[in-house]
Amino acid sequence: MLTPVPFFRVRSLLTQLVSCATRWVPSSCFSIQTPSPLESVSVVKNVEAGDQTNEAKHLDVYRRSIELDMLALQSLLHATDTPSSSSPSSTTAPYFSFPVFVDSLLACQSRIFFTAVGKSGVVARRAAASLSSLGLSSEFVHPTEWLHGDLGKLQKDSVVVFMSHSGSTAELISLISHMRKRPTVKLLGIFGSKDCVLAHRCDVSILASTPPHTELLGCVPTGSIIAQEAVINGLLRAVSASKGKHDQELVEDFRINHPGGKMS
Repeated sequence: MLTPVPFFRVRSLLTQLVSCATRWVPSSCFSIQTPSPLESVSVVKNVEAGDQTNEAKHLDVYRRSIELDMLALQSLLHATDTPSSSSPSSTTAPYFSFPVFVDSLLACQSRIFFTAVGKSGVVARRAAASLSSLGLSSEFVHPTEWLHGDLGKLQKDSVVVFMSHSGSTAELISLISHMRKRPTVKLLGIFGSKDCVLAHRCDVSILASTPPHTELLGCVPTGSIIAQEAVINGLLRAVSASKGKHDQELVEDFRINHPGGKMS
């Protein structure tokens, strides 16, 4: 049977162990090293310098991005100086004309449809929503939905607007052949390429081309999206100006179609 060790004996042994440890191990190992005031200031300055470097870097990227967007818009603006290409009666060359495009929207007595995929689809949705708020009945339909029954939405004199930066989107190419079977439906397009497949098959188009280097990494839709949005804004302003009403009347019409939200 084990005999209990008295507490005073345990305390004595612990005291001896600590004494031996402090004899062979430097006392610095038992103390917490705190930086001097000068060292602390140096660390803070380094952190602040790093923050300032990152801040400057981010601002430089931001400014460069704005410059590239402006370049995309300048390219779009310069394209308006070029006369409309080809003619509406041409069966071989694509026909580009902003004025004829606007007139086609205004002449529509049925419904205007926008169709696109990817980032162009996002812009197309906004276009349909904004035109509707101006009184032109518009709707976005995804290309896949057309092929699964929504072709039945098309009526006599309907207008369909195709949007694609490349102008060679496979989903739209397969769709346009089905719409061409309805001769009373007018097909319009907004494309980033002048000599693309879709432009050849549309009745009239708008060119929204941009320099390749305005795209992030040369391939991520950025500058091209700015150009597409600018085209849509131009269409909205042209449609509004063609109504022959005073600005206040147009504002009142807009408020009737857009009662929600805060209007400036």
